[in-house]
Amino acid sequence: MVWLWILFGWSYGNADYANYLYKYSHIDSLGNNFEILYVGVTKLSNLVGLDYKHFLILFSAIFIIAIFYFTKKNTENWCFVIALYTISPFMLDVVQIRNSMALIFIWLGLDALINYKRKIDLVRFVSCVIVASMFHSASIIFLLILFPFFLERHDVIVVTSIIITVGILATRFLGNILFHISTFLNMSERYSMYAYQGVEINARKVLIIITLFITFEIGILIIRNSQELSRNADLNFTNFVEKMNIIMLVVIPITSILPDAYRMMESLMLVNFILLGRAMDTMHSKYVLSINEGRLRLCGAVTAMLNITILVFSSVNINTVFYPLIYHNLLF
Repeated sequence: MVWLWILFGWSYGNADYANYLYKYSHIDSLGNNFEILYVGVTKLSNLVGLDYKHFLILFSAIFIIAIFYFTKKNTENWCFVIALYTISPFMLDVVQIRNSMALIFIWLGLDALINYKRKIDLVRFVSCVIVASMFHSASIIFLLILFPFFLERHDVIVVTSIIITVGILATRFLGNILFHISTFLNMSERYSMYAYQGVEINARKVLIIITLFITFEIGILIIRNSQELSRNADLNFTNFVEKMNIIMLVVIPITSILPDAYRMMESLMLVNFILLGRAMDTMHSKYVLSINEGRLRLCGAVTAMLNITILVFSSVNINTVFYPLIYHNLLF
């Protein structure tokens, strides 16, 4: 965990570093912003005299602690889960600071649903998502996870299909309206431009979403089809995660106006890794690698490697995300 903190907190020169450095140094010039907590935290950090370098060190420590807390609380195999997370999407979280800020609260909210006991846990989830959206406005999409919490799998599929169909039609024919919505939410200029032009759905980002969904589903099928796992695993949690993965497919049409909407599906990787870890928690032997455990470990590794290959190694991100993480660090 300390190594992850070093890689994150002392990193510089990645794809978004200059952009966040500028925002941090000129936060008062950005005007009104829907992401009021991101602005507020930045202003407070400036007020107490932290430069961006020290702010990043402090924030990354909080972020790593949040990962450790969320993972260790929900699976005994937390080392396995964090190892997968380190492969992907860790290096992307290092770059996407606002998204990482929002993720802390998304994880806290999901923890309330995963360990649901009272109605107050639903309030916790909704509150955490709203707070997350004040760091990154697109995080409001996570409220859709309430559908999987209340509905059966078939109903979730129907709701998802309707939302995707309406979304495709809306982004195709209502570009001008979406332009005004994105402007009202004070989203970035390129988002507003995409909404106004009504561009086609981003094929590469859809590929990422579908690839993640398929690899997530393979892990769930391994758990369900294994007599050993299905007998002992928490199938309520397994079913919830599957329905959550399904509902988040609604980001597919959104990629035409918010190209980075695929990150919402990517943000579910840690929860799906925890699902694999929890399934392995139920195995009787802690010392012998069973066939089922091997399948789950392989599924997790393939999911992480496929994601990082598509997003980083096969794109310009290898120069703007991967190499800076390895070579641009203030400590070495």
